[in-house]
Amino acid sequence: MNTLLDAHRRSFVLAAGALLSMVFLGMAACHAGQATYPLGDIGGRAATIDGQPRQLKIAAIQPGGPAGNAGLVVGDVIEGVDGEPFMEGSMMPLRQLGTALDLAQGRDGRLPLAVLRGGKSVVVTLRLPLAGQFSPTYPFDCQKSDRIYQAACAAIAVALQRGSLPGGDLTTALAVMGLMGDR
Repeated sequence: MNTLLDAHRRSFVLAAGALLSMVFLGMAACHAGQATYPLGDIGGRAATIDGQPRQLKIAAIQPGGPAGNAGLVVGDVIEGVDGEPFMEGSMMPLRQLGTALDLAQGRDGRLPLAVLRGGKSVVVTLRLPLAGQFSPTYPFDCQKSDRIYQAACAAIAVALQRGSLPGGDLTTALAVMGLMGDR
């Protein structure tokens, strides 16, 4: 697979997750002074950990989402996905998680995470909505891209009817929509 195209797909999954997290969770991109990143359909946000380039620390959980339903809690540390530890690098855990999310949604919806909780390693398996995988021609002729785009449009419309996006971050939402609309 084309590495640039694969990286763009991961970015698309996480960008769509950022938008939907922002609309549905109403979370700022900063928790306790630390930058956090959306976990897409997993339902939450995580932060990278200084000095631990192979870990993501859960910063927020969407109640009723896959992460919350599986028992993940704020403070849990994700160390790997699908039986593989995260590779070292500042954004590698997020990239691996985005790829695993796409694959799980095209398989059976199960996403096993290696989690460190209270000093003990456990496996937490998330049940994700089945959404298929990106097509080889992504973002063109891709049902998954179309569904993500439509859900994001609907979410923005609902947020605007309420008065604004949480945190007033309409510029970010429109930038993400621009990325998604350029298909």
